[in-house]
Amino acid sequence: ALGLAIVIFSWMLHLKSSDYGPLMGNEWFTAPVVLIISAKCSMVLGLIGCIGAWFEKKSLLFLYIIAMIIVFAGLLIGVVLVIALNEQMIISARKDLLDNIRLKPQEENNFRKKMDAIQRRLHCCGLDEYRDWFNPDIQSGETYVPDSCCIEEKFNCGKQISANETS
Repeated sequence: ALGLAIVIFSWMLHLKSSDYGPLMGNEWFTAPVVLIISAKCSMVLGLIGCIGAWFEKKSLLFLYIIAMIIVFAGLLIGVVLVIALNEQMIISARKDLLDNIRLKPQEENNFRKKMDAIQRRLHCCGLDEYRDWFNPDIQSGETYVPDSCCIEEKFNCGKQISANETS
């Protein structure tokens, strides 16, 4: 029953995070998929343990115990890695987001559209401020913020704020 609950929760998390997946790259939003797979594996392991106990099959019980030891060791290693690499993951995720935000605005891409939709939902602009959208490598003045950054959102209002205004 717990395995089924984890599968349902993981699937709901996966559906909710589908908007954010392209923003972070595949490596950051595989957690729901990993949860789904691990929950299904735990359901199979539980079934093996139950069958082994019901029919008093030592081989199935031995397989169940070995599998549970491996799962426990894997979880322990995973927790230690997450704790040890937490700061590096945050820095890397932030850098990836900033790099993707600062793509040339004339290159309308899926990332910018998704980020714009998220900013509308959260009523924010950029990671820290609107200047996050400006690419320091582009000096043409063609850079602009998305319309979701405007206080009063109107069509193309973000194009009125250029990179030149930030200096």
